[in-house]
Amino acid sequence: MLKISCRILDVYDDDELVITGKIASVIGTGVMVADRDVVDGLKDHQFGLVMKTANGSMRRRLPLFDADSVKVSRAFFNEIRASLPDELAANADIKIAAAEAVFLHPETATDQDRTVLDLVAYVDIERLAPPRAKVAFHDQCWGLAIDGKNYFPLHDGTLLKTALARFVESASELQPEERFVYARNIVKRAEVLNVPIPSNSMVNWYSGEELNHNALRDAIDDRRKIIKAAGGNIEILSQLEDSAGIMAISDSAHEDMGSVVGRQKKASAMRGRLDIPKIISTLQTIDKLAGFSNHEYMRGLLDPFAAVFKSTGVNKFAALNVDGINLGDLKMDELNQKFSPDFVREFQQNPVVIYQSLPEPMKAAIRQLCTSPQGMDEKPNTLTPGSDPQNSLNPHYANG
Repeated sequence: MLKISCRILDVYDDDELVITGKIASVIGTGVMVADRDVVDGLKDHQFGLVMKTANGSMRRRLPLFDADSVKVSRAFFNEIRASLPDELAANADIKIAAAEAVFLHPETATDQDRTVLDLVAYVDIERLAPPRAKVAFHDQCWGLAIDGKNYFPLHDGTLLKTALARFVESASELQPEERFVYARNIVKRAEVLNVPIPSNSMVNWYSGEELNHNALRDAIDDRRKIIKAAGGNIEILSQLEDSAGIMAISDSAHEDMGSVVGRQKKASAMRGRLDIPKIISTLQTIDKLAGFSNHEYMRGLLDPFAAVFKSTGVNKFAALNVDGINLGDLKMDELNQKFSPDFVREFQQNPVVIYQSLPEPMKAAIRQLCTSPQGMDEKPNTLTPGSDPQNSLNPHYANG
């Protein structure tokens, strides 16, 4: 059964006029559909359906507050009732019938009709769902343990693919070290179960086995520009760069590695180089002093673990990949035209989490903006610091 949260339940869900087009002739001319802001201001008892969905969110559908809304909701309900759970359909039918009596035939409406109209037609969708049979896994494997509790089951291929698909969303709630451990466990499990990891997955931020000098150079450069723009001291970043041997290795790349000079420069770069744990620890200290947090990390700034272990060629804006799109492809002009300034401001602060919390019609609208020619910026996008992994973060990302 299709999830209730994904269904078109009234005219305000039906952006593509899938059902509205069918019922236009039934409703007739002269019937007005109220603006969305009017409906949003109604009370719960003024809807034919008030549902708590499986994810805990509330959905209010089929408004019943005047004659026109009753006509539209009845016609819409008649089209969808066969696909609804029995209890949901029965509650809505009773509620709409009472509204018809009060608003369309007030001369014959009874006290019972008015009483029903004042009641909330509430149904807990999760309670209606049949109990799921528990699956026994002989080979149990978990992605992460926090304070003795296991999270993110990776028992079989299906669960592993789910973990991969939701990694960005999960990562937004985890600290960098937790993300690193979780990603490494996914990689290990994928090898066991022979499940491929998509090349653009954020998991690949943490899948490398050796120090990625290019990623570390990018991470240091990004921090240098942010901190410098905020008026901070960047000396420690230069010291880290020298201690990690990045500059020397970069300079030696221009020499013939087969020459005596080239070999000497490479050997000099490797001697005294900080080990990986020390590099990570130093970056953690720098980020703590600078006030960097998940907000910056989920917007393109490589966290201390990703700065070391990011696989070569993986875009550092993989954290914005969700539902087959990259939220960094959104064009701000188009977003501002579709949504309110308050929503756009919140979306910019945490695009993945806000996107995941939206109802399906709004998600679909954002996906369309990401994939349509009008939804793509020709210049570096404005939701992320740049469209290329080599671009640096904008100064306004300093300290949130």
